[in-house]
Amino acid sequence: MPETTSAAETESRTAAPLSIGNIPLTDEMTEEEENALRSGEHSSFSSLIRSGAAIGDIPLTDEMTEEEEKALESGEHSSFSRLARGCLITGAVLLALAGLFMILESKAHICFFYTLPPHVLSLSCIAGSMLSLMIGLFVLGKNTFAMLVMILSGWTVLLVAGTIYLEDIESIHMPIPNTQKTTVMSLCSTPVATTLYIDEPAVKGVLSRHWKVPVHDRNLPLTELIELQGQETGEVYLIFDAKVWAVYDPVKDTWNDVLHHPNEVQYEIATEPTEVHKSFTVK
Repeated sequence: MPETTSAAETESRTAAPLSIGNIPLTDEMTEEEENALRSGEHSSFSSLIRSGAAIGDIPLTDEMTEEEEKALESGEHSSFSRLARGCLITGAVLLALAGLFMILESKAHICFFYTLPPHVLSLSCIAGSMLSLMIGLFVLGKNTFAMLVMILSGWTVLLVAGTIYLEDIESIHMPIPNTQKTTVMSLCSTPVATTLYIDEPAVKGVLSRHWKVPVHDRNLPLTELIELQGQETGEVYLIFDAKVWAVYDPVKDTWNDVLHHPNEVQYEIATEPTEVHKSFTVK
């Protein structure tokens, strides 16, 4: 039989309706109840955001204040400033190194990484310097100067590539007569000039005492063109294609180029040299 509900039970259910929190659950809510429900949802959402994660020192809110925006922009600006300053300092250091390598090679006769083609190390430092300067100028917003430096760096890179691929280098190892030293003779031929480089290694492959002698080009192996001829005075003649082109001074421990001073001293090749050395290793 179907259960019947008494009038008292019906009245009690109607008088004590279910509720969620402080808001009763009825078929229809009054305007005050709707406003109270919306206010409760908004306050819970706001508290969730306020207790949420923060980015650095700036809290994550719907809208940032003017001070917070300035702080964020200041942080970005300082990071860009550090990057630009680092690039400019790196460019200046590389440029100074390129100048130092050139001065040491031309004045002090000291060469780093002498196994590389001539001038490649200095030109590479110049190219790296221009690249760093270009990045720093772009970061600072100096686009016109950055484009100019970019063009110059591109030409420098092409010059380095041309130096590597256009130079024909042949090297031989030769002992210096009357001494215990060994020298590396390298003949570098380009479409413009031919130069003979004399290296006395101090640290193999890294550091050497370095001289260069301009010579004329010959289509012969270097072993047939060069010989070192010791003299009774202790000097050593560097003979290239049957002519004296440089002289080793044992007192000053240096090589003198006689091509630029042909009238000061007359060097003659002895018919019976005291000691003649030719190359023993070909690279």
